[in-house]
Amino acid sequence: MDPTPPPSSHRLGDAIDPPSDSKEIDETRPQTTQGEVQQGIINQRHISHVQGPARKALQHWAEEAARMSLNSEKSTQTCVRDLYRRDCPKQAPRPLTNTDARMLLGTIVRLEKKYDLLRVSMREFNVGVASMLDSPNFRETQYFFAFQDLPDEGTGDGSRLTLNLHPDKVKEVIEVLVEMMHQAPWSELIRKTKIQALSRLGKTTDCLVVYCTFSPDQVMALAQAVDEKIPKGFRLEHTPFGMERIYTGIAYSERKEGDSGSHGNSRNKVICRALRRCRHNSDLDLTRILNEELLLSGYDPENPARLARTNDFMEIVSKLARDKEPTVQLADIELECRGLFGRNTSPPEMTRESERVLKKLFEQLQGQPDLRVQRLGYGMRPLSEPSLGVSNEAAVRFLKVSRADGVRGAESSPWAVLTLCLSPENTVKSSESLLAELERLKQEQKPAFLIFSSPETIKRSGTAAALYVQSGPGSVQQCVERLADCLKGSVQENACIPVMEKCSEGIFYSEALNSRDSFDTSRGAAVAMGFRKTIESGYFLENLSEALQVMGVNPENPAKLL
Repeated sequence: MDPTPPPSSHRLGDAIDPPSDSKEIDETRPQTTQGEVQQGIINQRHISHVQGPARKALQHWAEEAARMSLNSEKSTQTCVRDLYRRDCPKQAPRPLTNTDARMLLGTIVRLEKKYDLLRVSMREFNVGVASMLDSPNFRETQYFFAFQDLPDEGTGDGSRLTLNLHPDKVKEVIEVLVEMMHQAPWSELIRKTKIQALSRLGKTTDCLVVYCTFSPDQVMALAQAVDEKIPKGFRLEHTPFGMERIYTGIAYSERKEGDSGSHGNSRNKVICRALRRCRHNSDLDLTRILNEELLLSGYDPENPARLARTNDFMEIVSKLARDKEPTVQLADIELECRGLFGRNTSPPEMTRESERVLKKLFEQLQGQPDLRVQRLGYGMRPLSEPSLGVSNEAAVRFLKVSRADGVRGAESSPWAVLTLCLSPENTVKSSESLLAELERLKQEQKPAFLIFSSPETIKRSGTAAALYVQSGPGSVQQCVERLADCLKGSVQENACIPVMEKCSEGIFYSEALNSRDSFDTSRGAAVAMGFRKTIESGYFLENLSEALQVMGVNPENPAKLL
């Protein structure tokens, strides 16, 4: 009787049918657990043609920047930045008198002392407010003031609210906000509060910014509380480009981890990349390119104030597209793309002893008469006699192991692949169990072979072994369950291979085009193909979708084939 599957396992989707006439027939299509967002490409056909206010504003910003840069000696980046900064409230703000300004600075000093706040200025970290008050031109300062309780220690400010206020009311508002910073539940949410420089109050796109941890629902509750505490008469109606209006004078946006802490700088980069691509290829449509660049940057094309719903595959290809814009030919792009896939993000430690035990295992496997063993080099290419001064031993990247009397299978047909994340020592300990699985599959007349990774390959990919099987989904699922049972305690529980489907702890599923294909080879080649095509014409995500289909890979779920 088959062992009961572990709690963390799930049923596989379409697996690979064996080529023989006796192949299993399984009409069911078991579902896999991929989280809320389907793996694969998110492109134009997933995007609504209806633009919300934030998207319309971003489009206007980009189009104005394109026109301005054509008639200006300024760089595109400068034009985009200047347009954002100059987009201020249409309603004339009440002026800030000298008395108002001194009272505001006095309030800042008092709040710092009362709450023992850490004050941070963008341009200089040791600017005394008292010394500013002594200066006859104190109102011309370009410094802004940002308050937080403690230095940031890894806690991100993934959400923010901006407020636009009459300058003479900033004093009252900052008192309310700093008080909220020290009240539950807002004390755990608000990371920092920033006031625009005195010389810019009411003259730029925002007056005050509240930086928060990424918790959209809580930030919406905070916005409601701010709306209730701060009279509408204190506020100016204005929403910065690309932000989402919540209440009068209150707007919201989110920040992708690793992106600029400034909303304006973040979306500035998106627009600049879009405009460069349109200049490189005049046939491109700015609206569609903006949608694509927003997606590649991690933002929602329908509402660029918010993060896009994404997945592992999009994260990987987006980083490539951001780092290497598809406007210049790159000779090594395919090699680089191959390095994006099939990697365990928590690789096992590789020591000299680990290398020794693995090499000993390789020797033992090659000495067993009941096994068919083949040495494979980089790209899983079979190694012939030593050539070019490189020994077979040094060139070995994988060992392909099958039963000498096993079913050979169709080498050029697709295979289901179960990638196993094991430490080198546990690979050796588990080798008998893996060979026993080969024997069982032989008895079931299922074509199968094992791939063992060399120490050099494990250092690169973090994966030690893989089982290739040609069979229906039911048999592959049973194979997963047996492996999960016999490898319990040996596989890496924290292992993660992005884009592949996790079947159980340390066991990941994908599909190969043929017996010599690996996940990084075919998926990397498809991404490189899409990238090269985009350099000449078209849209990256659409070209990538076509390239995956040309390679026979499912664009909706690149772990699988079409």
